[in-house]
Amino acid sequence: MFARHLCRLWRWGCLMVLGPLTLLGCVQAQQKADDELASRIDQALLESDELNLSRIEVSVESGLVYLSGMSDDHASKEHAEKEALAIPGVKKIINKIEVDF
Repeated sequence: MFARHLCRLWRWGCLMVLGPLTLLGCVQAQQKADDELASRIDQALLESDELNLSRIEVSVESGLVYLSGMSDDHASKEHAEKEALAIPGVKKIINKIEVDF
């Protein structure tokens, strides 16, 4: 009886220690994937000749891309969104780029 109780305690102890570590590993993997996606989007925007990207920022959260900053015109704002959507792994774009008149 004591051995069975001890075994149960050991299993619960393993779950209590390994459960959060497993979850942390998933969170870190998602953060790495988001960082890599943001980097690919930044690179695509930098390679685009049509944009002045010095004031556009990219952040990614679980494949959801946030574009922010300032743009010279509406065409550049739309072009930035189009470039970002063309990158594999992008689930959705939230375009918060403001047009500076």
